[in-house]
Amino acid sequence: MIYNLDFEPVLNNILQNIPQIPPLIVRAISIIVIIVVAFALTTILRSSLRKLTEGKVRKHFRRTVFRIFQLIIWIIALFIILGVLGVNLTGLLAGAGFMGIVVGLAAQETLGNVVSGLIMMFSRPFEIGDWIEISDYSGIVEEISIIYTVVRTFDGELVSFPNQMVSSNEVDNKSRTGRLRVRETIGIDYEADPSKAKEIAEEELKKHELTMENPAPRAVVDELADSSVNIILLFWIDDPAPYKRREARSDIITSLKKRYEEEGIGIPFPHRELIQHEKRGWKFDKEG
Repeated sequence: MIYNLDFEPVLNNILQNIPQIPPLIVRAISIIVIIVVAFALTTILRSSLRKLTEGKVRKHFRRTVFRIFQLIIWIIALFIILGVLGVNLTGLLAGAGFMGIVVGLAAQETLGNVVSGLIMMFSRPFEIGDWIEISDYSGIVEEISIIYTVVRTFDGELVSFPNQMVSSNEVDNKSRTGRLRVRETIGIDYEADPSKAKEIAEEELKKHELTMENPAPRAVVDELADSSVNIILLFWIDDPAPYKRREARSDIITSLKKRYEEEGIGIPFPHRELIQHEKRGWKFDKEG
Protein backbone atom coordinates (compact mmCIF):
# COMPACT_ATOMS: atom_id res chain seq x y z
CA MET A 1 0.00 0.00 0.00
CA ILE A 2 1.39 3.40 -0.98
CA TYR A 3 0.54 6.48 1.07
CA ASN A 4 0.62 9.95 -0.38
CA LEU A 5 2.26 12.17 2.28
CA ASP A 6 1.35 15.82 1.95
CA PHE A 7 2.61 17.98 4.82
CA GLU A 8 1.42 21.33 3.44
CA PRO A 9 -2.10 21.24 4.93
CA VAL A 10 -0.68 20.21 8.30
CA LEU A 11 1.87 23.00 8.26
CA ASN A 12 -0.73 25.59 7.30
CA ASN A 13 -2.98 24.42 10.11
CA ILE A 14 -0.14 24.78 12.65
CA LEU A 15 0.75 28.27 11.45
CA GLN A 16 -2.86 29.40 11.64
CA ASN A 17 -3.12 28.23 15.24
CA ILE A 18 0.03 30.14 16.36
CA PRO A 19 -1.02 33.45 17.90
CA GLN A 20 0.32 36.56 16.26
CA ILE A 21 3.06 38.30 18.33
CA PRO A 22 2.28 41.98 18.85
CA PRO A 23 4.74 44.37 17.14
CA LEU A 24 5.49 46.04 20.48
CA ILE A 25 6.80 42.77 21.90
CA VAL A 26 8.87 42.14 18.76
CA ARG A 27 10.46 45.57 19.12
CA ALA A 28 11.12 45.02 22.81
CA ILE A 29 12.78 41.66 22.10
CA SER A 30 14.87 43.24 19.32
CA ILE A 31 16.04 46.03 21.61
CA ILE A 32 17.01 43.54 24.31
CA VAL A 33 18.99 41.50 21.76
CA ILE A 34 20.79 44.64 20.53
CA ILE A 35 21.73 45.63 24.09
CA VAL A 36 22.97 42.11 24.89
CA VAL A 37 25.08 42.06 21.71
CA ALA A 38 26.56 45.48 22.56
CA PHE A 39 27.46 44.28 26.06
CA ALA A 40 29.04 41.13 24.60
CA LEU A 41 31.10 43.13 22.10
CA THR A 42 32.42 45.50 24.79
CA THR A 43 33.34 42.53 27.00
CA ILE A 44 35.22 40.85 24.15
CA LEU A 45 36.90 44.16 23.33
CA ARG A 46 38.08 44.67 26.92
CA SER A 47 39.52 41.15 27.08
CA SER A 48 41.25 41.44 23.69
CA LEU A 49 42.83 44.80 24.55
CA ARG A 50 44.12 43.42 27.84
CA LYS A 51 45.75 40.46 26.07
CA LEU A 52 47.27 42.61 23.32
CA THR A 53 48.66 45.34 25.58
CA GLU A 54 49.41 43.58 28.88
CA GLY A 55 52.77 44.86 30.08
CA LYS A 56 53.22 46.92 26.90
CA VAL A 57 51.33 50.14 27.68
CA ARG A 58 50.01 51.86 30.75
CA LYS A 59 46.54 51.03 32.09
CA HIS A 60 45.47 54.62 31.41
CA PHE A 61 46.21 54.19 27.72
CA ARG A 62 44.38 50.86 27.52
CA ARG A 63 41.40 52.27 29.42
CA THR A 64 41.18 55.30 27.15
CA VAL A 65 41.27 53.19 24.01
CA PHE A 66 38.59 50.90 25.44
CA ARG A 67 36.34 53.88 26.24
CA ILE A 68 36.64 55.20 22.69
CA PHE A 69 35.67 51.88 21.10
CA GLN A 70 32.97 51.33 23.72
CA LEU A 71 31.45 54.70 22.85
CA ILE A 72 31.47 53.82 19.14
CA ILE A 73 29.74 50.47 19.82
CA TRP A 74 27.00 52.07 21.92
CA ILE A 75 26.42 54.88 19.41
CA ILE A 76 25.90 52.28 16.68
CA ALA A 77 23.59 50.30 18.99
CA LEU A 78 21.61 53.47 19.75
CA PHE A 79 21.06 54.21 16.06
CA ILE A 80 19.91 50.63 15.47
CA ILE A 81 17.49 50.85 18.41
CA LEU A 82 16.08 54.14 17.09
CA GLY A 83 15.60 52.45 13.71
CA VAL A 84 13.73 49.58 15.38
CA LEU A 85 11.47 52.09 17.14
CA GLY A 86 10.66 53.69 13.79
CA VAL A 87 12.44 56.98 14.36
CA ASN A 88 13.38 58.81 11.16
CA LEU A 89 17.19 58.85 11.20
CA THR A 90 17.73 61.01 8.12
CA GLY A 91 17.69 64.34 9.92
CA LEU A 92 19.51 62.91 12.92
CA LEU A 93 22.31 61.49 10.77
CA ALA A 94 22.61 64.76 8.85
CA GLY A 95 22.93 66.72 12.11
CA ALA A 96 25.43 64.23 13.51
CA GLY A 97 27.48 64.45 10.30
CA PHE A 98 27.55 68.25 10.45
CA MET A 99 28.57 68.20 14.12
CA GLY A 100 31.25 65.63 13.30
CA ILE A 101 32.73 67.95 10.67
CA VAL A 102 32.72 70.91 13.07
CA VAL A 103 34.33 68.90 15.86
CA GLY A 104 36.86 67.39 13.46
CA LEU A 105 37.99 70.80 12.20
CA ALA A 106 38.18 72.22 15.72
CA ALA A 107 40.16 69.31 17.14
CA GLN A 108 42.13 68.26 14.07
CA GLU A 109 45.49 68.12 15.85
CA THR A 110 44.08 66.27 18.87
CA LEU A 111 42.32 63.74 16.67
CA GLY A 112 45.55 63.26 14.72
CA ASN A 113 47.37 62.49 17.97
CA VAL A 114 44.62 60.04 19.00
CA VAL A 115 44.74 58.21 15.67
CA SER A 116 48.55 58.07 15.80
CA GLY A 117 48.34 56.75 19.37
CA LEU A 118 45.99 53.96 18.29
CA ILE A 119 48.28 53.03 15.39
CA MET A 120 51.29 52.98 17.70
CA MET A 121 49.44 50.77 20.17
CA PHE A 122 48.96 48.04 17.55
CA SER A 123 52.20 48.49 15.57
CA ARG A 124 54.28 48.89 18.77
CA PRO A 125 57.45 50.54 17.34
CA PHE A 126 58.62 50.79 20.95
CA GLU A 127 57.43 49.92 24.43
CA ILE A 128 57.72 51.37 27.92
CA GLY A 129 61.30 50.99 29.12
CA ASP A 130 62.82 51.00 25.62
CA TRP A 131 65.78 53.20 24.79
CA ILE A 132 64.90 55.36 21.77
CA GLU A 133 66.29 58.31 19.86
CA ILE A 134 63.87 60.77 18.29
CA SER A 135 64.24 64.34 17.05
CA ASP A 136 67.70 64.87 18.57
CA TYR A 137 66.54 63.45 21.91
CA SER A 138 67.73 60.19 23.44
CA GLY A 139 66.20 58.53 26.47
CA ILE A 140 63.96 55.90 28.01
CA VAL A 141 60.23 55.68 27.21
CA GLU A 142 58.36 56.47 30.43
CA GLU A 143 54.75 56.63 29.25
CA ILE A 144 52.66 56.04 26.13
CA SER A 145 49.27 57.75 26.36
CA ILE A 146 46.52 58.25 23.82
CA ILE A 147 47.74 61.81 23.09
CA TYR A 148 51.49 61.92 23.75
CA THR A 149 54.60 59.86 24.50
CA VAL A 150 56.89 60.76 27.41
CA VAL A 151 60.65 60.15 27.21
CA ARG A 152 63.07 60.62 30.11
CA THR A 153 66.36 61.90 28.71
CA PHE A 154 69.73 60.98 30.20
CA ASP A 155 69.85 64.47 31.74
CA GLY A 156 66.80 63.54 33.81
CA GLU A 157 64.35 65.71 31.83
CA LEU A 158 60.87 64.49 30.89
CA VAL A 159 60.09 65.35 27.28
CA SER A 160 56.54 64.90 25.94
CA PHE A 161 56.16 64.21 22.21
CA PRO A 162 52.73 64.42 20.52
CA ASN A 163 51.95 61.02 19.03
CA GLN A 164 51.45 62.57 15.59
CA MET A 165 55.02 63.90 15.74
CA VAL A 166 56.33 60.50 16.86
CA SER A 167 54.61 58.70 13.99
CA SER A 168 55.86 61.21 11.40
CA ASN A 169 59.52 61.18 12.56
CA GLU A 170 62.19 58.52 12.39
CA VAL A 171 62.47 56.65 15.69
CA ASP A 172 65.64 54.66 16.44
CA ASN A 173 64.76 51.94 18.95
CA LYS A 174 68.08 50.79 20.35
CA SER A 175 66.46 48.15 22.56
CA ARG A 176 64.54 46.35 19.81
CA THR A 177 67.26 44.00 18.52
CA GLY A 178 68.72 43.23 21.96
CA ARG A 179 72.15 44.51 20.97
CA LEU A 180 73.72 47.82 20.05
CA ARG A 181 76.63 48.70 17.77
CA VAL A 182 78.96 51.35 19.15
CA ARG A 183 81.13 53.43 16.82
CA GLU A 184 84.05 55.50 18.06
CA THR A 185 86.82 57.33 16.19
CA ILE A 186 90.38 57.77 17.42
CA GLY A 187 93.30 59.45 15.65
CA ILE A 188 97.01 58.55 15.58
CA ASP A 189 100.12 60.41 14.42
CA TYR A 190 101.15 60.20 10.79
CA GLU A 191 104.52 58.82 11.96
CA ALA A 192 102.80 55.82 13.63
CA ASP A 193 102.14 52.48 11.93
CA PRO A 194 98.37 52.28 11.26
CA SER A 195 98.44 48.47 10.97
CA LYS A 196 99.99 48.13 14.41
CA ALA A 197 97.57 50.70 15.86
CA LYS A 198 94.65 48.80 14.33
CA GLU A 199 95.89 45.50 15.79
CA ILE A 200 96.29 47.00 19.27
CA ALA A 201 92.82 48.53 19.08
CA GLU A 202 91.22 45.17 18.22
CA GLU A 203 93.08 43.51 21.11
CA GLU A 204 91.72 46.08 23.57
CA LEU A 205 88.21 45.76 22.15
CA LYS A 206 88.20 41.98 22.54
CA LYS A 207 89.47 42.16 26.13
CA HIS A 208 86.59 44.28 27.40
CA GLU A 209 83.86 42.30 29.17
CA LEU A 210 80.96 44.27 27.64
CA THR A 211 81.91 43.75 23.98
CA MET A 212 80.27 40.83 22.18
CA GLU A 213 82.33 38.09 20.58
CA ASN A 214 79.86 37.67 17.73
CA PRO A 215 79.83 39.93 15.78
CA ALA A 216 83.51 40.36 16.54
CA PRO A 217 84.81 43.86 17.31
CA ARG A 218 86.82 45.51 14.55
CA ALA A 219 89.10 48.47 13.99
CA VAL A 220 89.18 50.07 10.54
CA VAL A 221 91.59 52.70 9.18
CA ASP A 222 89.13 55.25 7.89
CA GLU A 223 90.59 58.64 6.98
CA LEU A 224 93.73 60.70 6.46
CA ALA A 225 92.63 63.79 8.34
CA ASP A 226 94.40 67.15 8.65
CA SER A 227 96.62 66.14 11.54
CA SER A 228 95.86 62.46 12.18
CA VAL A 229 95.15 59.06 10.68
CA ASN A 230 91.68 58.22 11.93
CA ILE A 231 90.75 54.70 13.05
CA ILE A 232 87.12 53.69 13.59
CA LEU A 233 86.36 51.31 16.45
CA LEU A 234 83.31 49.12 15.84
CA PHE A 235 81.91 46.81 18.52
CA TRP A 236 78.60 45.47 19.81
CA ILE A 237 77.20 45.35 23.33
CA ASP A 238 74.50 42.92 24.46
CA ASP A 239 71.25 43.97 26.19
CA PRO A 240 71.92 47.65 25.43
CA ALA A 241 71.52 50.33 28.05
CA PRO A 242 72.87 53.89 28.19
CA TYR A 243 75.16 53.20 31.13
CA LYS A 244 76.65 50.19 29.32
CA ARG A 245 77.51 52.29 26.27
CA ARG A 246 79.07 55.02 28.40
CA GLU A 247 81.04 52.49 30.45
CA ALA A 248 82.28 50.58 27.40
CA ARG A 249 83.37 53.74 25.54
CA SER A 250 85.11 55.17 28.59
CA ASP A 251 86.98 51.96 29.43
CA ILE A 252 88.07 51.27 25.86
CA ILE A 253 89.29 54.81 25.18
CA THR A 254 91.20 54.84 28.48
CA SER A 255 92.84 51.45 27.92
CA LEU A 256 93.63 52.23 24.29
CA LYS A 257 95.31 55.52 25.19
CA LYS A 258 97.45 53.69 27.75
CA ARG A 259 98.46 50.99 25.25
CA TYR A 260 99.31 53.55 22.57
CA GLU A 261 101.53 55.41 25.03
CA GLU A 262 103.29 52.16 25.94
CA GLU A 263 103.84 51.29 22.27
CA GLY A 264 105.02 54.80 21.34
CA ILE A 265 102.00 55.61 19.20
CA GLY A 266 101.09 59.25 19.57
CA ILE A 267 97.58 60.67 19.60
CA PRO A 268 97.73 64.13 17.97
CA PHE A 269 95.97 67.19 19.30
CA PRO A 270 95.70 70.73 17.96
CA HIS A 271 98.79 72.85 18.72
CA ARG A 272 100.28 76.20 17.69
CA GLU A 273 103.76 77.43 16.93
CA LEU A 274 104.61 81.05 17.66
CA ILE A 275 106.96 82.61 15.06
CA GLN A 276 108.52 86.05 15.60
CA HIS A 277 109.88 88.12 12.75
CA GLU A 278 113.16 89.56 14.07
CA LYS A 279 113.39 92.65 11.84
CA ARG A 280 109.92 94.06 12.09
CA GLY A 281 108.77 92.37 15.29
CA TRP A 282 105.76 90.75 13.65
CA LYS A 283 104.31 87.68 15.23
CA PHE A 284 102.36 84.95 13.53
CA ASP A 285 100.31 82.09 14.85
CA LYS A 286 100.91 78.92 12.91
CA GLU A 287 98.45 76.12 13.49
CA GLY A 288 99.87 72.60 13.40
